[in-house]
Amino acid sequence: MAETATTGWPVPLVTGYVDRSAETKSLQTFDERVDPAHTALIIIDMQNDYCAPGGASDRHSGQAERFQKIIPPNKALLEEARRCGALPVFVQMGFEPYALYNSGADLLMRAKKFGLEAVAIKGSWGHEVVDELAPLPHEIRLEKHRSSAFQGTDLDLLLRSNGIHNVVVTGVVTHGCVYCTTIDAIMADYYTTLCRDCVMTTRDDLHNAALLVMESKLQEKGVVSSEEVIATWQRWRARQEATVAVRGHRT
Repeated sequence: MAETATTGWPVPLVTGYVDRSAETKSLQTFDERVDPAHTALIIIDMQNDYCAPGGASDRHSGQAERFQKIIPPNKALLEEARRCGALPVFVQMGFEPYALYNSGADLLMRAKKFGLEAVAIKGSWGHEVVDELAPLPHEIRLEKHRSSAFQGTDLDLLLRSNGIHNVVVTGVVTHGCVYCTTIDAIMADYYTTLCRDCVMTTRDDLHNAALLVMESKLQEKGVVSSEEVIATWQRWRARQEATVAVRGHRT
């Protein structure tokens, strides 16, 4: 039975025994949203060609140090995700040597950044995830060919198959693949959390503009530091460990 409301969010909807009101649909708090039981850590394009000294981005921009700075917070976040059971997904841009996955429009866009150089070719050093963040053998590597990790991939199927409701997004570059993936995650109805100290690009103006736009699109505490996510996961893990200890004591 529908109940009429005079203020607040539209009419609270209760159908039979199911409450579909706005307040009951949403995970209201930050701790609820980033609960590792339904959270995936999406690490985007932290590959040698984009982040390592001597990689393609470094050869063209000479700014590898900017990307090196975000490796330690990404590593700390990844390690805590592994400890508490959040799902790591390593997204890798990958291309064939003969540009079979690159349209003319796509090649023209990439030429603006890398000229005619082939970048992130599968099987090459440049395609690999940086050593500090190397995936474990059982962890998921997701290959993409466009800026968004949702475009032309099985990411949505993977997330829904594993009961994921929230994604924590990190990686490079802020105004490119990170931005496109974040917006697509929002449009696919995932709670989305961006770690500002775990993303980077070659220019401060583009980095800051992208963060500003994403913050405007996301819920409260949608753009946070990695320390906030780690602290929440640590509290969650401590509660689980305490529960296990109590059960063990009772037996």
